[in-house]
Amino acid sequence: MITETLNKGHAMKTNQRQTAVDCYYNTVIPKLAESQNSRVMAVFRPGNDYSLSELCRLVPGVDKSSMSRVVNGLRAAGRIEAAPDRKCSVTGIRIVPSRIPAKQGSLF
Repeated sequence: MITETLNKGHAMKTNQRQTAVDCYYNTVIPKLAESQNSRVMAVFRPGNDYSLSELCRLVPGVDKSSMSRVVNGLRAAGRIEAAPDRKCSVTGIRIVPSRIPAKQGSLF
């Protein structure tokens, strides 16, 4: 398969097998996403909540759009939840931060 990519604004054609492309999207991308999830979860502390901008400051190398994807995925998986809205300490705008869900106590 001939793939066209951009290199410094110029289109390049490369001969790349579909299996290599499939490997990248089926192996590399999921591992990268799980790595980012783990790095983000490592900064969460019980009782604290975090905005996207605050998380970006705490997790080097993750931009705001990637952080948004990670946070949305973690919320969908139930690993974090929305906290009451407040002003962001970085931007000063009202946000809905994220936090670790409170653990339910034992019934017995």
